[in-house]
Amino acid sequence: MQDLLGQSSAQMTQRYTHLADAGRKRVVDKIGAVVTAAVRQAAGDEEDKAA
Repeated sequence: MQDLLGQSSAQMTQRYTHLADAGRKRVVDKIGAVVTAAVRQAAGDEEDKAA
């Protein structure tokens, strides 16, 4: 990771990797919201077919 980021020390890598973690969490949260909406929509479609 240190080489990819172009940093000269492991200490610098540790200092900044938490920023990437926050970005990853935002992406996962957005994906979760999309999946949840799709599942709810599919469940609603199934209820409409049963009625």
